[in-house]
This record gives sequence, C-alpha cells and structure tokens, in this order.
Amino acid sequence: MAEKTNITNEDFYFEMIAKELSGEISEKEKANLLEWVNKEEGNRLFYELSIKNWKRTVVKNEIPEFDTETAWLKVKARTGTDKNSNDGNISNNRLALSFKIAAAFLLLVGIFGILKFTLFNAPEALNFATLDNEMKIYLPDSSEVFLNKNSKLTYFTDYNSNKRTVFLEGEAFFEVRKSPDKKFEVIGVRSVTTVLGTSFSVRSVKGESKEVVQVVTGRVSFADKRFAEKNEIILSPGYRGELDNSFHEKNQAHLIRSEIKDPNFIAWKDKKLTFENTSMTQVKETLEKYFSRTIEINDPILLDCRFTGTFDKPKLEEIMEVLAVSTNSSYKIINSKIILNGKGCTKK
Repeated sequence: MAEKTNITNEDFYFEMIAKELSGEISEKEKANLLEWVNKEEGNRLFYELSIKNWKRTVVKNEIPEFDTETAWLKVKARTGTDKNSNDGNISNNRLALSFKIAAAFLLLVGIFGILKFTLFNAPEALNFATLDNEMKIYLPDSSEVFLNKNSKLTYFTDYNSNKRTVFLEGEAFFEVRKSPDKKFEVIGVRSVTTVLGTSFSVRSVKGESKEVVQVVTGRVSFADKRFAEKNEIILSPGYRGELDNSFHEKNQAHLIRSEIKDPNFIAWKDKKLTFENTSMTQVKETLEKYFSRTIEINDPILLDCRFTGTFDKPKLEEIMEVLAVSTNSSYKIINSKIILNGKGCTKK
C-alpha cells in the first residue's frame, strides 16, 4: 500500500522536487526546498517518496527490455517479407542489414539511458548551515540532528543505501536510529565518530585545537580519522572523548577519555543552564559559550565564589542579576562584553 502524506501546497513542492531532479532548480529554490523538507517529518517523507517514484519511472521509461525475436517478426511482417519471399537473398540481406542497424540503434539508446541514469543521478551533497540560529534536521533513516549556531552538516543522497555518513564542521547533537547492519559515522575536521544507534554530541570546529565527543546513551568509537582503528577510544554514557590536535606534529593526535563533569554541555540544545555549587571560572566559561559574549572579571576575589542556580530558557540579564546578588558584585554589559566587579564572597 502506498504511503500517504498530509502536505499543504503539494503541487508546488512536487514541482520544486521535479526541478531539482531535472537540474533546473536555482540555488535559492533549492535552499528553500531543503528548509521545507527538514521542517517536518511529513515533508521529508513526501520528498523521499517523490524521489523514489521518480527513479522508478525513469528506469521503466528509459531502459526498456527489448524482445528481439518479436521485433524481428514485426519487421518481416511490415515489409511483407518472410523466408518464402520471391525476392530471395537480396531482400533478406537488406532486411538483415536493416535489422542490424536497428538493433545497434536500440543498443545505443539503452546504453545512453543507463549512462544518463547513472551520471545524472550520482550522489549529490545536501548542505545545511547555520549562522545565529540552531536547526533541527531529519536524516533519511529518521535519525535526528540538532545543529548548533555557526555550524555546517553535509550528507549525500545515497545516505542509508549502504552506509550512513555525515560530515560536520561546528557542533551538533545526534539522536541516531539503530541499524545493526549500517554504522553511523560523523566525519569531523580531524576526527571520526562511529556508532550503531545512540545519542551524543560532537564539537569539531576549524581553528580550535581540540575536538570533543560527549555520550548520553549507547557506545561510541572516537578516533583520529587519519589512523582510525589504530588510534581510537570507546566511550560509554557519561563519558567524553577529546582529540588534542596540537599533537599532530608527532604524527598522531592525543586522545583523552574522561567523565562528563559539565551538566551544561548541551545547554544550547535543551535551552537550560544548571549550576550546582559551580566555580566562578566554570560559570564564566559556560556563560561565554552559551551567550557568545566575553566576560571580564576585574576583581580576582570573585573567582573564589561558587554559584548555584537553574535557568530555563536563559536570559542574560536575568542570570547576571542573580549572579551579582549571589557574589556580592555588579556588572555592566558593553556591546559583546560583560564586566564584573565586586567584593566577592570572601570576607576580609
């Protein structure tokens, strides 16, 4: 039974898909189409079914099977010639020559159809990029990717045919559907993360010396992609792997396995910040990363303070107000910088 989808403007998006498959779609139209595809699961299903049906139609129409014996008889019948014809060998020879030419033509048509289907349907790259926004992406196997700000994810249209591979520059959280026969790979700048089905985060940013994987569920293989199995670690839930690229000068990056101590490592995805007797140094690092701001602590005594608090859908001003009261300090926000001053928590 054919699957059905509940899609508004179905004709419009089918036309966009057809333009994409025929190579007539513009870059702007393609970007809008992919944004729509990943907006809802129903849209993605409609997109996949459209491509699947189109491929079936192309194969059926462009690479037909020829019944040469029947074709031979039809040619004979149309020319009024058979083995008892009075024209003898001359007519038969001409007919044989004509059929050879026709057969060669049909063979060329078939070869052209196969080449056209192969060349024009080579795997294409699907790119998703963010700037000051996050993005949720549905992959063809129903795995989900939460792409952080200033990040890029790429996969090809043959994803899930024989393997499941995506390419990441930036930060993302993955919820991977289990598939015992198909491993899921995240290729980073210098690392490769391999799983069967689990949830984990990957940070792989050009220019940063370290690449990090942190596991929530399942087991993950984390490796230097230049050496793969020769230089890998296995991570279980609650653990993180760190690839220190500064060691590349010694031919092999340094891999470190440790427990996850920062409860806010996916705060950007969950939109929640939690501090439990946290040092000011860690609070500073967390807030800088979450809000993309620089925090300047003018009075070193503030670093002796510890902070506790939980914030859903955090707002910078709200957190700074609570932090200032808790640490006996004051703050100023100047453009992208936050300046913190105060007597701190230690009495002199």
